[in-house]
Amino acid sequence: MAVLLSCGTLISQTIVLDFEGAATSTTYQYFGSSLDGTKNNIIANPDASGINTSSTVADHVKPAGSEVWAGAFPSPGLTVPIDLVANNQICIKVWFPTAGNVGIKLEGSATNGNWINTVNVPQTQTWVEVCVDPSQASIEAPVAPAAGHVYTTVVLFFNFGVSPSANVTYYWDDLVLKSTSNTTDLSNDLQLFTVSPTLAGDYTTLFFNQNVGSEKLVRVFSATGSLLQTVKVGSTDTDYLLETANLSAGIYLVNVQAGSRTTTQKFVKR
Repeated sequence: MAVLLSCGTLISQTIVLDFEGAATSTTYQYFGSSLDGTKNNIIANPDASGINTSSTVADHVKPAGSEVWAGAFPSPGLTVPIDLVANNQICIKVWFPTAGNVGIKLEGSATNGNWINTVNVPQTQTWVEVCVDPSQASIEAPVAPAAGHVYTTVVLFFNFGVSPSANVTYYWDDLVLKSTSNTTDLSNDLQLFTVSPTLAGDYTTLFFNQNVGSEKLVRVFSATGSLLQTVKVGSTDTDYLLETANLSAGIYLVNVQAGSRTTTQKFVKR
């Protein structure tokens, strides 16, 4: 995760896919077109310039006559959950030959239905970053926002709603989650709580920042996004003993929300 300061704003960023390592790489399988069942390619960046000089990116081909809803899903699946409890933007870098849009669909939440929204891409033949806001209503039923939930899958659509008359190739990279907040809350947001030990046996402890004077909502998620535990911790409590004996071995996310601030940390159950 990267943390940046920009114009009075704290921006933390979690990489979901950047095609630079095994944990943040996967191919996408096509549906809704003549390419059904085949997968896209991870290739050398065809235009390493501007905001994206990375060496490796993904392509996406939308064949002539594709369904307007043609897209692609990760296969194999993502290893980084789409945590929209701790994050408030989903962003992706794209390269479009002509103006269009990107559709982003979230699936696999244990606490909410699927969510989809689109964002326009007016710039052409250059890398641009576009973002969707999960607090907005989905454009398909159910219309509930995705904010506050964890998902396991991101399905992508290029020029959603359009069936092309000729094959079109797009490129994409750096699918990330971002969390933005005012830097007046910097110390509390960065250190809202810590987990120790991060390698847990039957218990681990959450230690809260001494400046947090409000009630804390604690939620524990599996790595696949299932909500496992929810508990409220009092405003004057400085720590909380989290029982983990009933958890299977693996990686877990623990999220703490205090007022308008929220932070997610990871721990491993051995």
